[in-house]
Amino acid sequence: MPEPRPRRTALRLFVTCWLVYSFHVATNMVRENYLALAIGDHLTFRVDEYAGMHDDIFEHPGYGWHIGSNPGASMLAAIPYAVARPVIDPIVTSVRERRAAGGDIEPPAYDAPTETDRRFFEEAWRRGFDVKFGLASIVMQSLAMATTSALGVVAMYVLLCGWLRNSRRALWLALLYAFGTPLFLRSGLLNHNMMMGTVALVGFGLLWNPSGRPRPSSAGRVALAGLACGLAVLLDYSGVIVAAALAGFARWQVRHEISWPRTVGLLTLGALGPLLLLWFYQWRSFGHPFLPPQHWMPPVEYIEVGYQGLGVPSLEIARSLALDLRYGLFVSCPLFVLALAAPFVNRRAADGRASLPTPVLVCCAAISVGLFVFFGGVQYTRWQFNSGVRYLAPAFPFLFLLACVTLLRLRRPLQIAIGLASVAFAWMLAMARDVSGGKVDLADPDAGLGVLDPVVRVLTEGPQLPALTTLSRMEGYGILSSGSLHPLVAFAVLGALLYLVWRPRSGERP
Repeated sequence: MPEPRPRRTALRLFVTCWLVYSFHVATNMVRENYLALAIGDHLTFRVDEYAGMHDDIFEHPGYGWHIGSNPGASMLAAIPYAVARPVIDPIVTSVRERRAAGGDIEPPAYDAPTETDRRFFEEAWRRGFDVKFGLASIVMQSLAMATTSALGVVAMYVLLCGWLRNSRRALWLALLYAFGTPLFLRSGLLNHNMMMGTVALVGFGLLWNPSGRPRPSSAGRVALAGLACGLAVLLDYSGVIVAAALAGFARWQVRHEISWPRTVGLLTLGALGPLLLLWFYQWRSFGHPFLPPQHWMPPVEYIEVGYQGLGVPSLEIARSLALDLRYGLFVSCPLFVLALAAPFVNRRAADGRASLPTPVLVCCAAISVGLFVFFGGVQYTRWQFNSGVRYLAPAFPFLFLLACVTLLRLRRPLQIAIGLASVAFAWMLAMARDVSGGKVDLADPDAGLGVLDPVVRVLTEGPQLPALTTLSRMEGYGILSSGSLHPLVAFAVLGALLYLVWRPRSGERP
């Protein structure tokens, strides 16, 4: 059977991932959504009108209300939201006017999964933000988050094509990365951690250049990698770990072509734009260009540990990051366990094309271990129970590459079994996102089951879609809240769209 055409396949892969991720978006509001709304509505960094609606929105005296994180994801999400405002604003205005005319003074019933969710919905309804939040979150999550993740899958496909010299195998592995890892889960919500992983993967791929493409030049690749480093920091300060690893990798890759001072200069030149934007944001929002948003946060739980909750790595936190049943990395994605064996099996590989070059393997491991150690000292990683594995998301693409080293050494039937099991598990996590937030005790039938909660719900209640699940719990929102739009109908539409994407064109074989 002939090899698929990589360019056409890459386009189809992007559309496939974007469609699937968009169908699985959730309407949840995270802190980055509020800043994106403020930028899209008023071209301001202040989120005063949303005061009290999120724990990470706080007031800085003299500068108004702001979010406690870096602005990169919000700035990106504000673009599609601003474009969609001519459609969203009239709908929101119409709903508000209809409610005022009808004398509605109490929010409709909402069978929320938690009391916190119910109170948030009621407050949003009273302020007239419920419809706006729902529409805006869908726009941001589908046109910013899903798009970014889909581009990351294409970047992975391009890397795999160059590494394996087999576009068909690269396609199947890219699909496994897209739908068999927590990338699937994280793509449903606006998430700066996963965006950082995509940015880091692109910068890493430019430096590695396994296909040996002559353009851009080595200097151009280093400068673009510097841009990736700057964007990583603009998204989150943990991006410093990624930037350090990519800088070291860049030096190794071009050591025979570009001097060390010039390499540093190119990396700095590339990173300067995003860093200047970050410093401008911090200056306008808090009055100081170089102190992070977390510096100004009011006292919260764990903030007394180290510097604003960032302390010495803890064995307890590290164990939770790896194995907690609610958000542990290897519990949320058992596929990544294969990455642990990569340094050992890579050295004994019989097929050189399926072996990662040592500098590449070291860079992947350095980013993964560096992020693990860094977040082992961040006290707030304990709060992942309400969103699933998140802080280590920038390591997903690099852990996947390491896992591929081991996976490709296994027999084909075992590869297929692991792939199918990984996709099934990741899909159930993406369909039924809510994970028990309390104590997890597998021996207690009344306690939560951690990441197994979504699995049980899907197996007992059938396929789900997060946005439809939320709407089905509400009253007063028409046909969408009546439960008449079954997820299977949406999946049938999705299947038809995917068939149109992949159907053979003239001259192609299936």
